Order: sequence, then C-alpha cells, then structure tokens
Amino acid sequence: VAPSPAFAGGFEYAAGGTRALGRGGAYFVRSDDPMAMLYNPANLSAAGGINLQLDVNLSFFSACATRAGLYPSGGGTDFDDYADLPYPEVCNDGPPGPSPYIGVSAQLTETIGMAFGLITPAASGALQYGDEETAGVTVDGQTFPAPTRYLLTKQELFLVHPSLAIGWSPIPVLRIGATFTWGMALFNFDNFVVPVGGENPATDIKAELEAHDWFVPGGIFSVQ
Repeated sequence: VAPSPAFAGGFEYAAGGTRALGRGGAYFVRSDDPMAMLYNPANLSAAGGINLQLDVNLSFFSACATRAGLYPSGGGTDFDDYADLPYPEVCNDGPPGPSPYIGVSAQLTETIGMAFGLITPAASGALQYGDEETAGVTVDGQTFPAPTRYLLTKQELFLVHPSLAIGWSPIPVLRIGATFTWGMALFNFDNFVVPVGGENPATDIKAELEAHDWFVPGGIFSVQ
C-alpha cells in the first residue's frame, strides 16, 4: 500500500520498463508485452491479443561539484569582489526529465505477432549549472563566476527511437524475432572558453554546440 522510495544509482536507470525492472533478467525469457520489442522480439509471436503499454520514468537528477582552490587574485577590477575566496559549490538545477515508453502489440495469427512503439533512453537529458548566459552562481546574495563554466553549463538532449518489431514461431519449440529502430536525436551543449590566458570572466566566450540526426538506424534480432 505504501511502497518504500527507490533511488537511481547513476546517470541511467537499471532497465527500461517497470515489469522488466521488477523481473530482472527473467524478463528476457517471459517478455509478453510490447516491451518485448526491446528485450526479445521473438516472444511477440506469443504475446496474445492486443496490448497497449505506457511506462514513464521521471528523473530528479541531483549533482553538485566543488572545485578545489581559490579564485585568482590580481588581473584587474573583474577579480576585486571575489579574489582569494574559495570556489563555491555549483549544483544542477535543470528541470525533471521524463523518459516515456509507449508500445502496442498485436497477435496477427497463432504464430505471428507484431509491435510498434516509441522508446526513449531512461536517463536524465537536461542539466543546468549556473546562469545560462553569464555562467554565474549566487551564494548568500553575491554572484560569482561559476567555477565549472569551462566544463559544462547547460545540456539539452532529445532522443527517441520509433521501433517496429515482428515475432514468428515456425514450430512450437522455436521463436524468431527482429526489431528495426531508427533513432532521432537533437542535442545542445553550452560552456565557456578562454580565448587568452587566465580566467578573467570579462574575456570569456560562450560556446554552443548544437546538432541533430533524424535517422540513426539500429536493429535487434533474437531466437528463443
């Protein structure tokens, strides 16, 4: 009635799909819902009827970094307010990241089943460290240049895999299946770079990397 909370142990979840996570490795053998297109499409040959599945992971990614050392002294007025002060802690304040999965499977004949679905990686895609435009971080009302600004200030990832799968059982003791998936990817990374020596924020240049690929083909083949 009142389950205990569970926390992810890294950047990705342990498995896609609630039932697959609960069953562990046994789900590969008994995958009998639309998620079979990801784990073992051969089992679609015996999924039975018409099935609709919707799973959603919602991540609240907590991560902080503290750079060792102190802000440099000298270099002009840009350093006067925080010279020789320790670097402040910088934490991710990006929005929660949903990772949905939706799939439909149907038993076409006694020996053939098909499925179609949209699969997304079970991971956190949005990160934000410090102010997006100035890479500043505010501590006790004072704004400092984020000490992590030369690594990463913002990340936005959009990944989805439309997939089509079929399973066939030519004889009762044999199942064969295949899934064709095409990935659609859009990502954006922001950080700051130093055009000259030192870390004077007045000379920082914001760097943005944007790219996309609307067709990244992939396949899964299984025999049971």
